[in-house]
Amino acid sequence: MRAFIAQLKYRAHSEPGRRGDRTLDHLAAIRRIQEHLVGHAARNGVPVCDLAHPAELTQQVVDAVVADLSAPQRELA
Repeated sequence: MRAFIAQLKYRAHSEPGRRGDRTLDHLAAIRRIQEHLVGHAARNGVPVCDLAHPAELTQQVVDAVVADLSAPQRELA
């Protein structure tokens, strides 16, 4: 979380058009939405990728897509 806040503060100064303070002002609401989405994904078998390790993120996404495409397809009701 500290790295995320530090990135937003840095961006607020380095890229004034992308104000990080706006995100910080609404961080509590953003976290509530994130928790809701992660919980919803977990209940529905959707993998959640860890953004704290961006070097591994692409491989996680590719693995999830390949696993989904390899699984037998369900009929839509």
